[in-house]
Amino acid sequence: MSDLQHRLDEFRNQVNWHLACGSVADIAFPVTSHDGGHAVVVALEDETMSSVLGRLRAVGGAANLFVQGEGRVRIVSVIDESCATPCQGTSGSAHWRT
Repeated sequence: MSDLQHRLDEFRNQVNWHLACGSVADIAFPVTSHDGGHAVVVALEDETMSSVLGRLRAVGGAANLFVQGEGRVRIVSVIDESCATPCQGTSGSAHWRT
């Protein structure tokens, strides 16, 4: 297993834990699928864009994207322009150390 894949797997486990019972467990994420699910994609700041876009395509193109950088995690809402609508009342932030 490559170092990149190992770090990605570790980050995915951290995100899953925080979604289940950690600092983001009570946040209503704005991106939902047509069936009401909340797709989550994880990425590392130093990954190629093509890798991240491939993961986004695999979940249908729209997702709540968690990106791990140097000492921080960014959460990005990725949506298709055909379903882009203003989100109201979805502000919120969460922090955890990586």
